[in-house]
Amino acid sequence: MNIFSVLLNNAALMLILCVMYDTFSIHSLSDKKLRYVLTGILVGLICIAVMLNPWSLQSGLYFDTRWVLLSLCGLYFGLIPTLVAVVIAGAFRLYQGGPGGIVGTVVIVVTACVGIAGKYWQDNHGKPLNWLRLYFFGVVVQLAMLSCMFLFPAELRNTIFKSAALPILLIYPVLTTLIGLILKKQEERRIADQELLYSTSLATAALESTPDGILIVDRGGKIARWNQKFIDIWHVPAALLEPPFEDAPVLEHVVAQMSRPDEFIAKVTYLYQHPEESSADTLCLADGRIFDRYSQPQKVGDEIVGRFWSFHDITERKRAEDNRLHLEKQLLHAQKLESLGVLAGGIAHDFNNILTSIIGNADLALMRINPESSAIDNLHSIEKAAARAADLARQMLAYSGKGTFVICNHDMNALLEEMLHILQVSISKKAVMRLNLTRPLPPVEADATQIRQIIMNLVINASEAIGDKSGVIAITTGCMDCDNSYLKDVWLNENLGDGLYVFIEIADTGCGMSKETLAKLFDPFFTTKFTGRGLGMAAVLGIVRSHKGAVKVYSEPGKGSTFKVLLPASGKPSEIFNHDSPHDHWKGSGTVLLVDDEETVRGIGAEMLKELGFTVVTANDGREAVEVYKSRTDISFVILDLTMPHMDGEQCFRELRMLNPDVKVIMSSGFSELEVTQKFVGKGLAGFIQKPYKLSVLRGSILNL
Repeated sequence: MNIFSVLLNNAALMLILCVMYDTFSIHSLSDKKLRYVLTGILVGLICIAVMLNPWSLQSGLYFDTRWVLLSLCGLYFGLIPTLVAVVIAGAFRLYQGGPGGIVGTVVIVVTACVGIAGKYWQDNHGKPLNWLRLYFFGVVVQLAMLSCMFLFPAELRNTIFKSAALPILLIYPVLTTLIGLILKKQEERRIADQELLYSTSLATAALESTPDGILIVDRGGKIARWNQKFIDIWHVPAALLEPPFEDAPVLEHVVAQMSRPDEFIAKVTYLYQHPEESSADTLCLADGRIFDRYSQPQKVGDEIVGRFWSFHDITERKRAEDNRLHLEKQLLHAQKLESLGVLAGGIAHDFNNILTSIIGNADLALMRINPESSAIDNLHSIEKAAARAADLARQMLAYSGKGTFVICNHDMNALLEEMLHILQVSISKKAVMRLNLTRPLPPVEADATQIRQIIMNLVINASEAIGDKSGVIAITTGCMDCDNSYLKDVWLNENLGDGLYVFIEIADTGCGMSKETLAKLFDPFFTTKFTGRGLGMAAVLGIVRSHKGAVKVYSEPGKGSTFKVLLPASGKPSEIFNHDSPHDHWKGSGTVLLVDDEETVRGIGAEMLKELGFTVVTANDGREAVEVYKSRTDISFVILDLTMPHMDGEQCFRELRMLNPDVKVIMSSGFSELEVTQKFVGKGLAGFIQKPYKLSVLRGSILNL
């Protein structure tokens, strides 16, 4: 019975090893080397403990369970802990001495090697350690131990085999299996704990990294967990989350922020009463914020254990969508206006030709009729009616975006600040807009709508030049005294005088432009940047020209572009928007070529010109005008209709310029000056007169030549 009591004591000591390994959490140490050394020391100390309680066959010849312990150490803990344990156990066995000291130390080394070999086999084959494999492992360990007995003399060896071989082969494999299964269960539990810890850490990281506010409640609706984003978006005070934690104050805090708290509570109550349902809706808060709310049941297997709530702040997205829809409506409206402009332009052309004849004849009749005639009142009535008709045509053109300007004093800084929001939503998200406003600025006599179109077009072009890269759009205002040396390098430098100019400078850090691009920049057919109204750089230049201003451009490839728009400051002595002549009795001389496809316009125009002292030659289209101009050398200037069959005014103008580069041409049209003159930017057009016109307006246009 002695051997069985010893085995039980030894087994108890090995169980203590398992308990201590878990109790001191050696397996959880992050420092792998320290974990290995401490494990080896613990196993070595248990080996010493079992060697102090041996089954003694004779003096100095001990049998215990140290080789079972060391083999299992090799099988479960690996090489380094086993080597540490072998050193400790082997040193102690040598210290004990006796006839079995050397052989006992050999047993320690051999059985430890068997355990390490078993771990190597297990790692390479990946088969789980069940009780059958552990029992087989135990048998191999005991056979390895008994094979070491051949190191004893034959007489002693025979005694050992007779007395100990059978108990060892019967009991020790079972003991190895039992302790091995305990260690296996501990290892499986540790792995499960680590996996649970990893899964929990992963879930926590996911919960905290999501941009949504997350709230998790149990089956009864009690708050179980939340993330920091939930606290942030609902502005939950920290005091409400301090222990002892209660749900009611948090719910009251959330409900108080709703624009419709009754609907919010009703929805929450319904979902708690129907735990299997999911829900997705939108919440509107009293402070204007908008949240997407999503909720679904939380399940463990098939059992519903709670509910998951997520809240996503979509306020900025909603605002961006509203802005986009607003801009789309604006674009659609602009496209409608463009279509209307085409229709209005066609009507206005014929209408203004008729009105030119009516107004011109009435004007001449008033000059020639006896002041005592009773028909004067009738002529004045005709003039008034025609003027109203002309106003109607101008209103149609203005509504379509092609009308004359509404001129008044404006502060450029105020115009920019009013536009700031629409400018910011119109540019790329990668572009940053900066305003550098000089205050105060002198006022500028201008049409606000046209100036806004200039700014919008230049800013959108700057944004497109920046593209998908990050960049800066800088808008600067200021005023400066400009002399001839400065104004000679600007676009539209003709008839610009020295003086004070207000400028708007729009600079970008985009791709810049080559010299070839700069040369064609203001060609009306070159740009296709803006859809809808059709505004391009040619239109920008046309607006600036109509305001007696100029544009200065700086650009280099890869270094961005700068557009400086110069507008004359209000109050300086000039004739910026004055088309009336003070010389009511002025008379001219020479020959004028009048070109128009309407006979009535040619007739009344010729009479007006004769009244002003000119000799008049007429042509009914562009082809005839060119032939007439070729045949005569005494023509002082040409009044040329823009819209004609066979050869229109633009083509005729080019032909006349080829015949004589210095030819003076006044273009005539029912369209506004902006619409017409932008086609002739930099081409030497001498003037413009809008139909229908009176004698005084015609006189003023000729005086400006």
